[in-house]
Formats: sequence, structure tokens, C-alpha cells
Amino acid sequence: MGDWMTVTDPVLCTENKNLSQYTSETKMSPSSLYSQQVLCSSVPLSKNVHGVFGVFCTGENIEQSISYLDQELTTFGFPSLYEESKSKEAKRELNIVAVLNCMNELLVLQRKNLLAQESVETQNLKLGSDMDHL
Repeated sequence: MGDWMTVTDPVLCTENKNLSQYTSETKMSPSSLYSQQVLCSSVPLSKNVHGVFGVFCTGENIEQSISYLDQELTTFGFPSLYEESKSKEAKRELNIVAVLNCMNELLVLQRKNLLAQESVETQNLKLGSDMDHL
């Protein structure tokens, strides 16, 4: 399997008939696929620990989740989460450094967005207060 820093992507290891479920044509996140499975089953959903976030990745869809995130992140200009392979036949391995850098960049962007939102809300409150005085 490799060391703890690599995860093998089975997409490149499977037959072509299975490849279509991971291509850009599908455009469904693993959490959407999971939700469809849950809706079709009679087992009730367990409440998420955080209460805010839905289930995206489960033990059964780790590889699909990574592939989906890689596709979405590269669409937004982030580098691929996978190592550059020398040959097309080699298994794609997850680049942990790229994953951590993307996560950090997303956290920085989220923090900036929250600060900007807070600033706009404060400005709106001040404008509303000014309007009340007029």
C-alpha cells in the first residue's frame, strides 16, 4: 500500500467502466451520492458531531472524495492533490504537502472572508444608526 503519507487512487487502477463515475461528467460530490444512498435506505441519519456540516466523506468513499476535491480545487486554480507521476500507468499517489497547503490556503481565505463580512456588517450598522439620527 505504501507509507502513511500516500494514498493510492483506485480510479486509475480500475476498468474503464468504473472510471465514468469519477469523471467530470458526473459533477456530483460524494456527499450528494451518500445522501442519495441514505434517502433510499430505511436507516435514519445519525446526527453530525458538529451539527453544522453534512457528511461528505465516509469510510466507503474516501478515494471518490479525494478525486472530487482534487477536481474542484484544480478548477479554482489550486494545485493538484496528487503527485506528478512519470508514467501514465503508475498509480496516482496523494501529495500530503499539497493537501496541507490547500487546506491552509482555504482557511486563510475563509478567515479573510469572515473579516470582510464582519466589516460590512459593522458598516451597515453604522449606516443604519446614521439613518435613524436623520
